[in-house]
Amino acid sequence: MRRSTCRVAAWCICLVSPFALSGMSGCTMDLEAVLATVEEDGGPSADTVRVRFQNFASGASVDVEFFASNEPISNPEDELFQTENRRASGIGIAGTGILQPLTQDSIDLLCTPDLVLGTSGGTFLNSDTGEVLGTGQVRWIRESQLGLCGTVVTLVYSGADGEFLARLRTGG
Repeated sequence: MRRSTCRVAAWCICLVSPFALSGMSGCTMDLEAVLATVEEDGGPSADTVRVRFQNFASGASVDVEFFASNEPISNPEDELFQTENRRASGIGIAGTGILQPLTQDSIDLLCTPDLVLGTSGGTFLNSDTGEVLGTGQVRWIRESQLGLCGTVVTLVYSGADGEFLARLRTGG
């Protein structure tokens, strides 16, 4: 697993603590632009896919509810989202699969022709109480359809005020 690092000290402060945003004058920014400029150490190898998780929900943590399988799956919505395919190790807080607000993480997975990966939508949580605030949408993709090996797949979680989204992007 590779962790992103901040290149500018002010960005690090803002990304590490969302509460710092409200208390720091001059700490306004386009979060998508900031995270887009955060560099990772190299890219994935030809036989892996890097899965990046980004939580843009400033007021909520998110359980990314990430699933992956290298076994043949004919119906992902029924077969992928099973306990044996859930992946949390190496993702978020202590490998729980939970990302705090305004943070990102990534993992590299072995990529085979049968690879299917996705999220059951993510569960957005109050960071202080753990109360469920909402869920995103089911998203999944297959290696065989898009040629994911050697690329980056990004799962983006965002929302506020009861409206939560899960998006999936390929290529960076």
